[in-house]
Amino acid sequence: LPLAFLFSFIPAFAGNTTTLEVGHKISYGATYTNWFTCDGAPAFCGNPSKATPPSGTYEKAPIVAPSGRTDETVADLWYGYGGPGFDPSMWPSTWYDGSPMDDDKYIAATHVLLSDTYTSDGNYAMKGCSQEVKNWFIRNILGFDYDGTIYQDAAGRKIFRAMCEGKVPSSFQAFQASTGPTTQFILSFVLAGNLEFAKGSTDASLTDGNGCYALPGAEYTLFRDQACTDAVGSIVADQAGTGRLEGLAPGTYYLKETKAPTGFALDEAVRPVTIA
Repeated sequence: LPLAFLFSFIPAFAGNTTTLEVGHKISYGATYTNWFTCDGAPAFCGNPSKATPPSGTYEKAPIVAPSGRTDETVADLWYGYGGPGFDPSMWPSTWYDGSPMDDDKYIAATHVLLSDTYTSDGNYAMKGCSQEVKNWFIRNILGFDYDGTIYQDAAGRKIFRAMCEGKVPSSFQAFQASTGPTTQFILSFVLAGNLEFAKGSTDASLTDGNGCYALPGAEYTLFRDQACTDAVGSIVADQAGTGRLEGLAPGTYYLKETKAPTGFALDEAVRPVTIA
């Protein structure tokens, strides 16, 4: 039997340059960062020892962390505030003063983590903060307990484990932008699309509750070319017959079933999908 098929996508942006907008200051302790965006996506300064850059258009380049921790930097952006993988449960539930977390606090926490990962020196991001505030960041964000041992429940440790488990999509387009010799490197990402699909039988009266048919396990592969030779990634249907592929760069793709679920015929259609 054939399967009914629906899909949806979220728009994304692209280009060789990025437009940086510098917003309001975000104070924490005795220092501050700014609310940055690059083409609408949250952005962060990687080296806070330098001056804040002006708003403007800058060239993008792949991230190369001076610390050598490039993959970790990309993972911090994926799971940082505003990133596609942001999950509040990976971050502290309250701020260093006990107040609830909010947008600005998540931005500041992500900023401290990124600056430490990118340069392996988070001291610049905590310059001027009291030792009490520094201790909170070191424990809850960077992941070192008060006696110097590793604190596994810190945001940075959780993100590192997720990265090691391969949970950051290879299609995620993180980048850095040099804003000048005396101003900060800016770290951000392309607002990427997420492809979702839902499969269903065209004869549910026959297949629903029938052990000879099962939606889970259907595999669709997304290709860059209509001939379906250049694969981007695969999606396997779950128990509900749905699937999702995250972090897709802008462009036109082609979706084709490469493994049929139990009892159903292989879907031979090649479906174009545009992330605009």
